[in-house]
Order: sequence, then C-alpha cells, then structure tokens
Amino acid sequence: MATTTITGTAGTEVISDPHGYRSAESTFAFYGDFGGGTLTIEAAYDDEYSIFIPLKKQDGTLLSITENEIHTINLGKCSIRYKISSDSTSDPSVFVTIKD
Repeated sequence: MATTTITGTAGTEVISDPHGYRSAESTFAFYGDFGGGTLTIEAAYDDEYSIFIPLKKQDGTLLSITENEIHTINLGKCSIRYKISSDSTSDPSVFVTIKD
C-alpha cells in the first residue's frame, strides 16, 4: 500500500510528481480537502514516460474526482501522476492511497 499527498495553492493547477505503477488492477482511495478543485489521473506508457494521457471512464468521459471516493483501476505498468484543477477556492490537500 502506498500513499501520495498532493498539496497546492488555491487557484493554481497542481501536478504531482510522476511515479511508477506496476500492478494490473488496484483500489485507489482519494480523500482529503479538494479545495473545490477537481482531481484527474494521467498515465504515461512511452519509453521515457513523458507523454501523459488522461484516464477516462468506460463511457469516454474524463475520470474527475471532487470528493472522497474509491475506484478500482486497471492500468498495467506505467507512470502515473495526479492533477488538481486551478479552479480550487482553498488550498487543496488530497491523499491517494493505492492498495493491490
């Protein structure tokens, strides 16, 4: 189990440092203070892990998280990072815990 903390300043986009993900399917718990912003997940599969692609739900819409939620996500080996939108009205402090 690993936990990432994403913090930032209200009104600015926050992008976490990317980190390696090596599981097929995991439970992701998103919790904390979103500051009114929206958290999204991006994954990179290229050799340099430099081209990040936003995760979408099966219906084709962006996976957007604005409150405490749990999701089961199947990505495979990649690099992932998290973004919190710039429309936050207070300083966001969000935790993401991944459990295989």
